[in-house]
Amino acid sequence: MQPDQARLIPLLWAPRDRTSRTGLSIGAITAAGVAIADRAGLGAVTMRAVADELSVGTMSLYTHVPGKPELIALMRDSVDHECYADGVLPASFDGWQERLRHMARRNWESCLRHPWQLDISPTVSSTLGPGVVGKYETELGGVDGIGLDDVQMDMAVALVQSHASSSARWYLGVHGATGGAMTEDEWWESMQNEWQRVEPVLALAMNRNDYPLASRVGAASAQAYEGADAEALFRFGLDRIIDGLTALIEGGH
Repeated sequence: MQPDQARLIPLLWAPRDRTSRTGLSIGAITAAGVAIADRAGLGAVTMRAVADELSVGTMSLYTHVPGKPELIALMRDSVDHECYADGVLPASFDGWQERLRHMARRNWESCLRHPWQLDISPTVSSTLGPGVVGKYETELGGVDGIGLDDVQMDMAVALVQSHASSSARWYLGVHGATGGAMTEDEWWESMQNEWQRVEPVLALAMNRNDYPLASRVGAASAQAYEGADAEALFRFGLDRIIDGLTALIEGGH
């Protein structure tokens, strides 16, 4: 269910610390929703659960927030506001490459702190609240004046965000598959042990000559990934993005 944009936009831009006679505020309700989602995922966020978190009656929430769809949008906007709340902005770094690395790192870390944001629909994620707009303004500042036109600036920021979120999703998928019971090194070791068990069976079922590229590249990558981690893959992808943007800028578009 999508939020009512006509009701949501004024809600997003309203003062979040303004309290009612009950002592509730939009900010407190939003923070409670974020806390629940961080602990138990987006599916655990309901108006009743938020009310329980705040020790208030469920109906008292509706004076401030119309419903769950609007609450989710508020939570998403809050997370974006948090991303650079410490004042360490991309534009404060020397060299646009380091600015992009900082930007990517902050997006990656945000996804790991609040994994549930990866489950929010793009329509809600792009709703223009102060957190979303402020983060966009901040990240555009990291690529302003480096030789990209306005459309390319937007695409560069979106590309870095997309890489960070997809890398974080992969990382979280690995750790989710183990239930958090194993470290990443332990997970890789378990996968290698499993492959040693399965490889002889696969060799009997599949003729490697029918898949020469897949066999060669798969074997090489399996060896290269030994001891690798998700963060190394994240850095590799980011370096390739920077290489591509360097070629674009130096080539005069």
